[in-house]
Order: sequence, then structure tokens, then C-alpha cells
Amino acid sequence: MPDYEQIIPRILTGAGTGDRRPSAAPAKARVVGAYLSQPLEQVKRPAYAHAVLQLPGVTGLEIPLCTTMARDDAKWLMDVLPPGARNIATLMGACDEAAADDPAFGLASTDPAGRNRALDLLQQARHSIARMTERGQHVLALEVHSSPTHRDNVDGTSQEFAASLAQAADWDWGETALVVEHCDAARSSGGASKGFLTLDEEIDAVETVRALSPRTPVMMSINWGRSAIDTRNAGGPLTQIDRLRRHGLLAGVILSGASDRASSYGAPWTDAQLPAAAPDGSGEASSLLTPQRAVEAMERAGDHLLFDGVTFAIMPQWTPSQERLRYVRGLLSVMPRGHLSVAF
Repeated sequence: MPDYEQIIPRILTGAGTGDRRPSAAPAKARVVGAYLSQPLEQVKRPAYAHAVLQLPGVTGLEIPLCTTMARDDAKWLMDVLPPGARNIATLMGACDEAAADDPAFGLASTDPAGRNRALDLLQQARHSIARMTERGQHVLALEVHSSPTHRDNVDGTSQEFAASLAQAADWDWGETALVVEHCDAARSSGGASKGFLTLDEEIDAVETVRALSPRTPVMMSINWGRSAIDTRNAGGPLTQIDRLRRHGLLAGVILSGASDRASSYGAPWTDAQLPAAAPDGSGEASSLLTPQRAVEAMERAGDHLLFDGVTFAIMPQWTPSQERLRYVRGLLSVMPRGHLSVAF
């Protein structure tokens, strides 16, 4: 049995990494990145998040930490989340904000100062998660990333990434696992959206850390759109899901779209997190993520996951909240295995 199939039930039950007793674990968490699809007007956001949390099967949210928007939304978010919600958190937005000011910022950075700043951000996230835990929220995973973007005079390596992960995995994260969310890697021809480490390099780093028996579980996850961007292929997410399963590292799968052509969401292969393309013409027609491909991805991932979910932006910005909810409900509806009826 792959190692993750032993670790994940212990996280889901809150037993901790040192508890080897068999226990009945609850089903995986199912989350929605409502922060990406929420209305532009802040006054409408609490009601939208509340409605998302009422959708069938949703256990919680994918919550951004340490960003400007996250700090603003934190004023109402804890009042909206029900006690005992099972969430995950992400540092993708905070990583992007930090990199805009400091290109050397990142857990994989060969620049010591840039790597230390990324570790400082992780500490901030750890304190935020501890405060959420005190308020009765469960944060099962924190998604981290192998920045910086590879460019002239800025680089990242698997060795530096492993060193950062090993250091962070020895901190007290409570019930929260560290999960490396794979993004697209640097390309020799240029044109990468994120330009982080390759999947092989991330696997090497995570396996290096796991060999040290860290205090905190360290695993990996796939975002469908980011894997499609990385491979420039709609079949790429399935290949990468397979590889992480073979290595016993797959903790989660998030459904998000990508496009190989220009659209209202941006240029081809931009990490704009598009909605899916629905059979009735709603959603985003340029998206490579279709209901059938979503079903294939979830079936390929199997049952032994810590979390799954959906996260995508919605354009235009003035799209009504009910229409936003329809997009989210439609993609969620294909996630139970064998459920092919889609109502976007």
C-alpha cells in the first residue's frame, strides 16, 4: 500500500503522524476556492461564501493566506465558516505578491535572503492556521510552491526546496499537512506562466524530506489547469496524477481550467484558473477542462485523497452571484465517481 494511503486517514481523523492505530477516517475534504469566483463587491462576498458552503458535499473552503485580499476577507470569513468545517489553505497568492517585489523570493531559491523570506511567510501562515484552529476550524493542508520563477540571475533548485521543506516540516503544524501544489515548470523556449521546478524536481525534494521522517506529513497535489499548462496538453494532468500515485505522494486534486488560445481570461496557457467548458455553452468555451475530463481526473486519482475540490475565476467581473454559483455547482456535480450528469 502506498505510504499516503496510511498517512491520509490519520490526518482525516486528527490522530497525528505518530499514531499508528487503525481508525475509521471520514471522507476526504471537498473544498471550493470561493475567493477566486467571489463577487467583486466586498459587501456581497459573505453571502456568496455562505451559499458555496451549502452546496452538496462541500466540507469547507480553499482559503488564501497572507495576501492583501485575505486580510480584508478575514474580517468576515470566520463568521461565515461553520464550526468544524474542513478546509485547506494556499500560499499561491501570497507567493505571487511577494515575488512581484522580490524576484528571488521562494522556498527553492538559491538566494539565501529570498529563501529566508519565504520561510518567514510560512511561519506567518502557520500562525494564521493556529488561530483558525483555536476558533474550531480544521485546516487539513497548506499548499506550498517551488518558487522562484526561473529567469536570468534568479534560480531555484530541488536541493534548496528540500532544505526549506525539511525545516518547515519540523515545526508544529498541528493537524495540518504540507502539500506541494505542482505548477508549470520553466521552459527552455520561454513562455512559462509560473516557471517553478519540474515535477521530477519536486518529487525528489519531497521524497528527500520524507526519508527524514519529519514531524509533519509532506505530500503533493495536482491542479488540473496548472498541470495542463505545464504539459501543454489536456492529457497532462492524468499523466501527472499517475506519477504522484506511483510515488505514493498524491494528497489532493483541484479542478481548475486552462486554455490553449486567447480568451477573456488572458493569453494562451496563462495561469488564469478558467471555469470548465459546459455542454450547454455556458462556463468558458475556450477551457480545456470539460466535465468528461474532470470525471477522468477524479477517477484516475482514486479514493485515497486528503482533499479534492474546485477553484476558478469567473469573468466578466460583474457576473451575478447566482450565475457564479451555477458554475461552481456544475463542476462539483461531476466529482462523485460515475456521476456524469452536469447542470451548468
